[in-house]
Amino acid sequence: MIPGVPGSGEVGINGAAAHLVQTGDLVIIAAYGWMTADEAETQTPKVVFVDERNRITEQRTQERTPLCEAAFTD
Repeated sequence: MIPGVPGSGEVGINGAAAHLVQTGDLVIIAAYGWMTADEAETQTPKVVFVDERNRITEQRTQERTPLCEAAFTD
């Protein structure tokens, strides 16, 4: 995690992406995680929409895609 000033609306970009973005660019942030098939069944994705100052304007829970059993096999 990269700490920032709470409420500032600042989004810090690290790594290779930091060379490609500029102030004012639209950035899509996605988070992923490892979990068991049972855990995946209970997860509800969350989508957050922000304005030009990164203030939350809308929050939604999106229907997840069907579970891919092949992802949980060796």
